[in-house]
Amino acid sequence: MQSQRKLFILIGINNTGTGVIQKFLNSNRRELQEQGLLYPKTGCVNDAHHGVSEALGFAAGKQGSSREELLLLQEELRAEIEKAGCETCIISSEYFAFPGNVLTVRKFFAGFDFRIVVYFRRHDHWWRSVYDQAVKTVVHPPWQPGFQSFFDFKRRRNPLLDNYLEQLDRWAQVFGKKKIIVRPYEHKQNQPNIIADFFAAIDRPVLANNIAFNDVAQINSPLDARSTSLLDTFQRLDVNDQARKALIDFVVQNASSTQAEQILSPKTRRHLIEQAIPQYESIAKQYLGRSDGTLFFEPLPDLQSDWLEPTYPTVVDQQEIVAKVLDSSDLPRRVASNLSTPALVQSGGCGSLFRSVLFVFFNLLAGGKGLFMPKGIYAPRPPTEVVVLAPGDSPSVDLYLPRRLEQHYGVTVRFVDTLSSAARELTLQDASMVVVVRHVPVGWLRRLLQHHYKLAGVIYLMDDDIPAAIAAVELPFRYAVKTSWRYARIRRLLTRLCSEVWVSTQELALRYSGSAPRIWEPEYFGETSSEEGMTVVYFYHGSWSHRKEIKWLVPIVRRVQEAVPNAWFEIIGTEKVKEWFRGIPRVRVVQPMPWKDYLAYAYLVRYQVGLAPCFDTGFNRARSHSKVFDITRLGASGIYSNVTPYAQKVVHGETGLLCANDQERWVEAITLLLKNRKLRRSLYLRAWDWCNGGSLSQPLL
Repeated sequence: MQSQRKLFILIGINNTGTGVIQKFLNSNRRELQEQGLLYPKTGCVNDAHHGVSEALGFAAGKQGSSREELLLLQEELRAEIEKAGCETCIISSEYFAFPGNVLTVRKFFAGFDFRIVVYFRRHDHWWRSVYDQAVKTVVHPPWQPGFQSFFDFKRRRNPLLDNYLEQLDRWAQVFGKKKIIVRPYEHKQNQPNIIADFFAAIDRPVLANNIAFNDVAQINSPLDARSTSLLDTFQRLDVNDQARKALIDFVVQNASSTQAEQILSPKTRRHLIEQAIPQYESIAKQYLGRSDGTLFFEPLPDLQSDWLEPTYPTVVDQQEIVAKVLDSSDLPRRVASNLSTPALVQSGGCGSLFRSVLFVFFNLLAGGKGLFMPKGIYAPRPPTEVVVLAPGDSPSVDLYLPRRLEQHYGVTVRFVDTLSSAARELTLQDASMVVVVRHVPVGWLRRLLQHHYKLAGVIYLMDDDIPAAIAAVELPFRYAVKTSWRYARIRRLLTRLCSEVWVSTQELALRYSGSAPRIWEPEYFGETSSEEGMTVVYFYHGSWSHRKEIKWLVPIVRRVQEAVPNAWFEIIGTEKVKEWFRGIPRVRVVQPMPWKDYLAYAYLVRYQVGLAPCFDTGFNRARSHSKVFDITRLGASGIYSNVTPYAQKVVHGETGLLCANDQERWVEAITLLLKNRKLRRSLYLRAWDWCNGGSLSQPLL
């Protein structure tokens, strides 16, 4: 490299306008080269030469390049400089402010007339800017919320992080103080702007006038306290990157810079400055030749100013932001406003983003994610009655509660339908035990709070992974939103009221072990005749939440109907299900009906084979094996997917058939049972015995 060429290395530091300078240099590379100044492409990452600084070992947590790699980089850079023929070259990377061996820089650029350029910012402004940048970029930050925690964390990791004099002296020891150009980053000293100031610092003051550029925009605009707090909250959420980016971008784009200093009190700012004054004086005298030791001209913060503690966003504010993100997304507006269009969300390109942002919204509304931690405390005393609060008749009540509650507590069990009665009508005895099934309206829980002193305890029964419903893409969108909304609205009240949680499966107990749940598995009840006539009926009575399994059955049923001419297939569904099965002979689609009506109807039909297809998804793995009871109760033998929950409960060939989720195998299994009465009867009787607590050690036939 030719000795007459000058090399200016802009080493930062970060958050002092260097990003603006780099962007200008990179954007105007051709124009600058025409003026005899080269901003090399070699080693340039985005706008800065981080490829050079990292190769030389100036990068947090990274090792420098090998000797061979450095030689190749040096050769590439030399070739670009020689080809350009410019008399001045600029290299810029804030990474040079990281710990590293400065001597390697001198050796790498041997032959140049060096100058090291560095900008420093007054500590109160610098720390605030660094904090703003951190909350914009750091996911799951290791410090606690708030500036003070961030400051303490950074200082513990690197006590010299903001020691400007120490950083300068490292470079001066290698290049000499006369080769160090120090510039205070302060509007009064950077007139008319930071670009002009930089060109003046490198002895090219008229260069900026020869290149047309617009007003210089800030790369890291200051944030108001509200936006900073929102960013900190959203960075800590457990959501996917796409949803997080949508939230972060929205806050940053709508942030206000008019109250950027509001987060730090005058006292805090003065403290940061006064700790650094000895540095300022030494730098001003040694590197700027200012005998009075003044580095920054801005007056110190006034301790008597009318500064007010910032008002931080509430949960409602956070919810409004999420709602605005949803409203401003490219998802069709009708999806956001009409939850009855699940197909559009499932098929749309941003459906997963929409669900993820809704997941954030519901967690904010609920006051946390996952299952709540029960914090209700009641005087220990035996209950005088058990009151079950449930939204109407449902399998969740009949499968889990009636017989076992009375046996467990030995008192009267009273069932209250929260849909057909008003909360104000609820009466409670002293020492009433209350069981809340899945969800109840807010008014009912508030009623319980009013009579908290009367209760012996409150139990929450959960038979699905309700907290994860909105994130389960296998669920219909409307069902997932409805389920999540109901839970989110009452989660805080449940936390205060409940003294215990019951879950239906071991999987749910493991997922939410922090809530110390008790496993309360479904219980078999009722039975019907298994008498058979000339026709055989096989059925699938799954709800619309299993719509994917329903659609998956269509080609299976078509082939079975061809193979077994006397077979009928029954399924529950609406017009959409009828459309799927249209054209297949001997298929009856029964309209969905209330639970009690369904029980009455099902007892009138003679079924021979019941189907329980179940895809292996996170939500489904938390379901219970209640379909075993449903099928057996209707006098049928069952075919079940060989996945959790059935793989652990059904003994293949004894209490049912376990079948991989392969359509060919399901056709074979269904056809086998429909044509083999003896096998059907054997499976049904063994399943009936198991459901009623019997043993499988001895054959029943």
